[in-house]
Amino acid sequence: MKARPPAPPIKESTWEWYIPIYLWSGGISAGAWLAATAEDLAGESDRELIRAARYIAAGGIGLGTVLLIVDLGRPDRFLNMLRIVRPRSTMSLGSWGLTAFGAWSGAAALLQALDDGVLGRRAIFARLSRGHASRLFHTMGLPPALFVGGYTGVLLGTTNAPSWARRVKLLGPLFIASGVSAGLSAVSLALSGRGRSTGARRRLARAECAALAAELGLALLSRRSARTLPSGRAEGRAPRAAHALTLGAGMAVPLAAQLWSSISGERSRLTTPAALLAMAGGLALRFLTVAEGKRSARTPDDTWAFTGGAPGLGSAPRDGRPALRPALRPALRGRSARPRIERGELRGVITIVQEDRIRVMDPAGRGYLLTVRKGRASQRDVERWRDERVPVVLRYRGTPDVHARVYEITPLRTLPPSTS
Repeated sequence: MKARPPAPPIKESTWEWYIPIYLWSGGISAGAWLAATAEDLAGESDRELIRAARYIAAGGIGLGTVLLIVDLGRPDRFLNMLRIVRPRSTMSLGSWGLTAFGAWSGAAALLQALDDGVLGRRAIFARLSRGHASRLFHTMGLPPALFVGGYTGVLLGTTNAPSWARRVKLLGPLFIASGVSAGLSAVSLALSGRGRSTGARRRLARAECAALAAELGLALLSRRSARTLPSGRAEGRAPRAAHALTLGAGMAVPLAAQLWSSISGERSRLTTPAALLAMAGGLALRFLTVAEGKRSARTPDDTWAFTGGAPGLGSAPRDGRPALRPALRPALRGRSARPRIERGELRGVITIVQEDRIRVMDPAGRGYLLTVRKGRASQRDVERWRDERVPVVLRYRGTPDVHARVYEITPLRTLPPSTS
């Protein structure tokens, strides 16, 4: 009889195709706001550039909010996330950051529309939209803008998908750099059809060079880290080609084109195609990153390699479960090679928390996947024990895998050394 493949120990993300677009649009809005702020504070306050950046920032955050609500299913679910602030929850902080920057960028777009004469030309609108008021407005909106641009990468890194969790320190900076390059490219495209703003376009080209160089360097580091997992080493030809095309055509080629434009001081014919390629590269980067996380969640070896729960750090047992401690291994029943444990006790440190399931690593470095019964421990306590690496003792029924149910969790001061 053909052996069944091992069951994945963690759940795969259910994100649909529009979630990478949501991540991308938020980065574009952050990059466009940064362009307006830099031009107002360190540039020449070019009105064409600031106008385009304000509208692009509001449009990007508006599109992202709509896509997020579509993913949640109902608008009231988004509002429910704003009832309280959870500092330990990246999702909660992201919802508040998205709301704050959405309101701020929307106000900026409205102010720009009034300055453009939507309700007629009035001096008060021009004074509020320009000068010192404009600089203060852009400066105050910069922190939430950068937060929105980078929190999505941190959100991926704090999940239990090994490919994302391994790059928790890289994905945030990578998404910020990618969002800035895409936002600057969007503003550059908006100015491409205008004959003026030559100096502003030159400053944009220089800023795009810096953003694209940072994005390319961080993307290479991220790619190298992802390739250390079994799913990365076993990657197919199509994903490898897509990554190479993204790094080359979506980052390296636009970088070379913008570098030439900034050095020569002239507008090159490649400026517009380079901006389009940079935006496409940022979108492709997010699609590929999401796909990597899903593939990693489907690969049991990735979980064992990341948590150190399987022998060899990358080769899971044939049944896809971590090895058991000898003290917990009872006599086998019949011909079955799987241990049958009715009750047991396990001491270790919680490494992964996913809804009602947790992953625990014992002093010997072996991992165990268990289900926490409702009412036995609060979600807040379990997450705090994981974040602070608190040793715990767990009493459970069943086999220490997806079928074991924990009925008691007690924190410990220290973890005794392994005797296995």
